[in-house]
Amino acid sequence: SARHPDWFTADQAGHRIEWGPYPGVFQMDVGNAAYQDAWAENVLAELRRYRWDGVAIDNADLDHDHIYFPGKQMQEYPTQASYQAATRSFLARVGPKLKAEGFLVLPNIQSHPTLATPALWADWTQFTSGGIQQYWMKWGEGYEGHFGGSYWLQLQDTFELVQRQGKLFLTGTAAPADDVRSMRWGRASFLLGWNGGRAGFVGGNWHPEWTIGIGTPSGPRYQVGTAWRRDFTGGTALANISDRQTQTVSLGASYLLADGSPVNSVTLPPLSGLVLRNASSQEESASRSLD
Repeated sequence: SARHPDWFTADQAGHRIEWGPYPGVFQMDVGNAAYQDAWAENVLAELRRYRWDGVAIDNADLDHDHIYFPGKQMQEYPTQASYQAATRSFLARVGPKLKAEGFLVLPNIQSHPTLATPALWADWTQFTSGGIQQYWMKWGEGYEGHFGGSYWLQLQDTFELVQRQGKLFLTGTAAPADDVRSMRWGRASFLLGWNGGRAGFVGGNWHPEWTIGIGTPSGPRYQVGTAWRRDFTGGTALANISDRQTQTVSLGASYLLADGSPVNSVTLPPLSGLVLRNASSQEESASRSLD
């Protein structure tokens, strides 16, 4: 505060910007090269001392996050594009420094349906070990807010792009303890994009719907009406991405629901998913280790 006042951002009145929900937390100038270097050295010191595998960089944002400081504008970054450029410059400067010492660098890239495109992920993750998509196919921790349609497809494109790069993609779906619909939706949507490589999905409170083991992918995802399906060595995953239409899918074989009930076809309401085990297989899933 005394030696580097220029590392703090300022609002229109020249006051430092404090995050309303988090007293004592201030918005720093992420585009300031001296601040970037100090951040990298401090984080490197902690990584070395405590022998961490790496660092998750929260709030790698593309625009001004008015959740944290509503009604305020950063003097340093008056436009969305200018703040996006500042965040990119931060990742470009700190990412290679940490990676050069063998540490993982994983930015939590802002969930934004129009700005956080696969092209942006490809650009930003060139400097990192991959990235974190915090809100996988659903916003927040409540019962609603499920992503479908074109945004579902965009998130899958992003997931597949990061995997093609050989980088790590971490994500998860938050759901109340009794929200089976969201559990099925998030996990099925993850498995539909997973190619068997480096990725991780985290759920909320333990529930059997989070942990159905179906092995590894036996082929790419494919469309069935408004739903998508992907087959695995020990089962299959399905998600209906329409927010209006119900889709019935004939499975072509017998599969098991989480409770062990056999099914030969399933009817998926809008924005719903299922993960099913092969009825003829007791194979323990390699994907269990990802949960």
